Amino acid sequence: MVLQTSHVFKCMPILQPVENTSVGGVSSLIAAAVVDSSFRELLLANPAYALERGYYGQCFQLSDEERHLVESIRANSLSDFASQLVGCLPN
Repeated sequence: MVLQTSHVFKCMPILQPVENTSVGGVSSLIAAAVVDSSFRELLLANPAYALERGYYGQCFQLSDEERHLVESIRANSLSDFASQLVGCLPN
C-alpha cells in the first residue's frame, strides 16, 4: 500500500527565521518531543537535562536566551510546553 502524503505538507505553515532566535533549533526540539515519548517525558520533567543530553547525540542549536527560556518552562503536556515557548519568543 502506498500512502500519498504530499497534501499534508501543503497545510503546514512555513516558518520564517526570526531575528535573534534559532527557529531551526526550537523546531528540532519540539519535533524530537513529538516523535519520541521518552524524550518528551524528559523535556517536561527536566528541560535542562534534556537540552544537555540532546536527541540521539544531536545537540539543539539554541541561543542563550532560548536555552534559558526552555529551561525555565514548567508544563504538564507538550502542548502547554510549546504554547509557553512560542508565547515568549519574539514575533
